[in-house]
Amino acid sequence: MLEPRPTPVLIGREAALTSLRLKLDQARDGAGSRIAIIAESGLGKTRLLQQFAAEAIEQGMLVVALSFRGSILRPYQPMTEVVQSLLGIDPELRRESQRAPLARGLIALGLERFEPAFARLLRIEGSAPSLSPASAVSAAELRPASTLDAPLDSFDLEGTVDHIPVTFDLPEMLAILLREQAAQFPGTLLILDDLDEAAEISYQAALRLVEEADSVPVMVVAGYTPVSPGLVTKEFTQSFLRLEPLMREETMELAASLLSITWITSELGDVLWNNTGGNPLLIRLLVEHLYHTERIGIRDPDKLGDLAGEGPIPAYQDILVRRIRILNPELVKTLLYAVVLGDGFRLGALGALHEKRTEDELAGDLDALVEARFLERAGAGRRAIYRFPHALVRDTLYATAPQDRRTEMHTRAGEYYSMPTPGRRLRTEYAVYHFTRANLPQRALAAIDLGIAQAQREGDEAMQAILEQQALTITASDPDLSERRNHIAETLGDQVATQGDYAQAALAYQQADSTSASAMLLAKCAMTMLAVDAGQAVSLIARLAPGIPLEDHHDLRWRLEAAQSWGLALQGRTYDAIRHSRNSLATLSTVSGLGSARTLTRGILGMALYYHGDEEEARPHLESSRAGYDARGDAQGVTFLDQILSGMPREAITHAWLDLVLRPLLPEFPDQTAG
Repeated sequence: MLEPRPTPVLIGREAALTSLRLKLDQARDGAGSRIAIIAESGLGKTRLLQQFAAEAIEQGMLVVALSFRGSILRPYQPMTEVVQSLLGIDPELRRESQRAPLARGLIALGLERFEPAFARLLRIEGSAPSLSPASAVSAAELRPASTLDAPLDSFDLEGTVDHIPVTFDLPEMLAILLREQAAQFPGTLLILDDLDEAAEISYQAALRLVEEADSVPVMVVAGYTPVSPGLVTKEFTQSFLRLEPLMREETMELAASLLSITWITSELGDVLWNNTGGNPLLIRLLVEHLYHTERIGIRDPDKLGDLAGEGPIPAYQDILVRRIRILNPELVKTLLYAVVLGDGFRLGALGALHEKRTEDELAGDLDALVEARFLERAGAGRRAIYRFPHALVRDTLYATAPQDRRTEMHTRAGEYYSMPTPGRRLRTEYAVYHFTRANLPQRALAAIDLGIAQAQREGDEAMQAILEQQALTITASDPDLSERRNHIAETLGDQVATQGDYAQAALAYQQADSTSASAMLLAKCAMTMLAVDAGQAVSLIARLAPGIPLEDHHDLRWRLEAAQSWGLALQGRTYDAIRHSRNSLATLSTVSGLGSARTLTRGILGMALYYHGDEEEARPHLESSRAGYDARGDAQGVTFLDQILSGMPREAITHAWLDLVLRPLLPEFPDQTAG
């Protein structure tokens, strides 16, 4: 008796394969390239990438294939796989046994100085947490530390390595490794599947690898859905392939291949085409269902498939539900827990939630679910990672699970991850994910507070910023949390502004609830907007400034008036900027005191004139402002005026002006680098 094939053959993708092969030839000839495969879930994106990878391997190519599904809760897993794949390290080896091939591979590439860092990434016992002075990476090789300097064990589910912050730029090190390996192995293929499901940390690392492909013989192929965020799609706007549903004849060809028969009748072809829209995954599900319910008959001797019996044709959601119902009750429960945990879970996490099953029993359940194609497994033993075979299957199973049971399981998972125990530290990212899915924002925020406190104790600014951004996302969806939202937005913006990144600070401040934000928060947002969009800054200041008292003890009104003048100048509206500054000076002449405001306003008037080309007219105003700063012993103000007179570029002077005017409004943050 025939059984439908578990894996569909590749049909209707010949043109896409040809395009990929041409790109790979370019990489083999020494030219790097990048291309995206864009497709709805189930259209065969991953299957196409698997076929392409198999062909590249047959040709002797070095293939690094990464799946980003599940990286939301395990963001460092793809980075680990990059190191293992590029250096030929068998991931099934015990951790300590991976040290020798790691060392050999790095020495062969002249990158032995990376060994402590990569050993830490691979969680090899006794690995150093950071680069030692003797093996430090030169400043020429590494860019400034990024948000990826987060502790590597912050996201590991069952890891027991002590927490020590990592102090190197991991994405840059991975890019250097790729560069050196590609130099010795021309024609390297890097596959980034489900890139739209990558955690932010994972995506930033992937992005750095994509950038490297522009200068080395590496072909990068990314797979994602058409509704992916712009952050993902912008890297492939010049080169992409969009997979379309199969045509009717191709649908019939796939069905015949699945059934291992010659062809199918037109009637059966119409049923498959009309009910699947040419989606290969849905075609396979429907063919299997119709076959096992004896709705498909195979004619002898010509092996022609025909529609048999009567009755409605079920939707794919109903087919999945029917497949679940034939499982035994214990398997159904295990599948429910797996659905709640989501892609990327391990046996240990499943056991913590499903307490009534032993680890051996759960391992047997997972084997059965993999055999039934509800799950896929990567790796072996307790370190194996489980994912759902398709996002469409995962999301459908989740939607069909009872709402109350999902909420209960998410709550239990959140509680499990938010309580540190001996040998396992607090897993804030996991706790927040599950409390959010359980619609418990207050508990998610409480977990974030614990995580932020831990990050502060450990001097981990990157993790603190990640958690604060999560808190902003949570509070933005609940009007009752606007006060908390504003506090987080201001704190995050202040932290970034203190580091001199005013563009990022503006983005953080903008996440506040403008209807309830304080004047100080809105003022800081408006001023930092000068580094992003002068027109938007001027518009915001025009609405905000009139409501602030002239004699505000922070000189907030006059900082904003000066910012508006400079914003007008940045827009090319120099005469409006000059007029606004003169009007401000006229108003100040009617108010006693406020000498610092006069100094500030006189300086901004001189700035507008100077950068308009009226240096002679600007100089008296700048000298007057300089004298005011000097009289108050403000060395920074004096230096700032000197920078203008020395001809500092307009963009740089905006940054310097914000250093002078905005920095005094920011709180002081503990020095996280001390010691």
